[in-house]
Amino acid sequence: MRRRWLLGLLLLAALAAAGCASRRCCTQTGCRHAVVLDCQRVQPQAISPDVSAVSPRSSAEFDESLYCNLPERDAQCLAGTTAPLAKLLEQEADALACQSQGLHQSRSQCTQRILYLQATHERNRNAAAALQLFLRLTEAEAGAANVRERLAEVGRLLADVQRLQAAGIESTLSQSSVEAQQLALIHKQVDLEATIEDLNHQLVNLLGVEPLDSRLWPAADLKVDVAVPSVAEAQQLALRQRCDLAALREAACCDVEVMRTLLGQANGGLGLSPSCQALAALHLLARQCEGDIRSEQLTAAADEQARTLSNDVARAVATIEARLVQIGLSRRRLEALEAQHARLEKKREIEAAAVFEARKARLDVLAGEQDLLHDVIEWKLAVVHLRELQEELARECGFTCN
Repeated sequence: MRRRWLLGLLLLAALAAAGCASRRCCTQTGCRHAVVLDCQRVQPQAISPDVSAVSPRSSAEFDESLYCNLPERDAQCLAGTTAPLAKLLEQEADALACQSQGLHQSRSQCTQRILYLQATHERNRNAAAALQLFLRLTEAEAGAANVRERLAEVGRLLADVQRLQAAGIESTLSQSSVEAQQLALIHKQVDLEATIEDLNHQLVNLLGVEPLDSRLWPAADLKVDVAVPSVAEAQQLALRQRCDLAALREAACCDVEVMRTLLGQANGGLGLSPSCQALAALHLLARQCEGDIRSEQLTAAADEQARTLSNDVARAVATIEARLVQIGLSRRRLEALEAQHARLEKKREIEAAAVFEARKARLDVLAGEQDLLHDVIEWKLAVVHLRELQEELARECGFTCN
């Protein structure tokens, strides 16, 4: 139902104005034009880029960045508070409240309640989107720091190889292979820096704040909670708190015009049949009959949405459980890598040739640390998704369906 409320009225008006003319046009063969591609038959050829204009390079420079600290809850609630569509929906409700009350007072009040419900739902969606960017930024910043550590280790490895070569001692590693590993890490670092910049711009825009002259530092809470919520309880909470679901049920008791609009939002093919207002005014029974049908449609739509929501919640809980298992596996793997590194460091004290094995083991440990962090971020994203389904993100920031 996202972003359809303001478009619903325009769509209804356009359909009423167009009548059946547009539908007749769609049934005429003259309305459909097939485009024939005049193609030249060719044989497959090698696909290779021309990089002759780009000079080979072995390093990349990055400016030291200043950071603006952004706590996790601030990102969540600031995005929820500044959600643009939510503000528009609430302004529309306030505009209805300013209109003179008369025969349509009941319709106006019902529409206002629905608009406020949809605004809260939109705030919840915006908060979830901000947290997703926030957590991806957390992973990218940690990844950049991890790559810097790996580059330092590879630099030491390269120095070891060069020292052996200078002494005329044959090395088990070639200088070219280590340099290739170093360049691959620099390439990854460039990619991460670009990702961090992009995520910063996206997050600043979603938070609704002015562009900053510094990066955002995502102060995330990454403490893992091993508790897995009960599916039944999680489903009940979602069904009780979802404002978009409450809006559908509210509309089922509203005026026929409001029902039509909400049906159009729920499904583009519902509530759009033209009605004769003059006839409806003369024949109240006919209008009441349509109202009963529209109410049944909205109730059915709400029931279907509730069924889908329950299924989505069950899937979210299953994902959380799977992510916790992955975290446990990655932690055990990291412990094994750390034990191997410690063993090789001791071996290095009595066997100089073991230095290369120790360096490689250290690189494996750093890669394992990043893998573990990735699993934690994925778990956190799964938790955020469940809280979004339950409309918890908006409620935690003071926005409720009541």
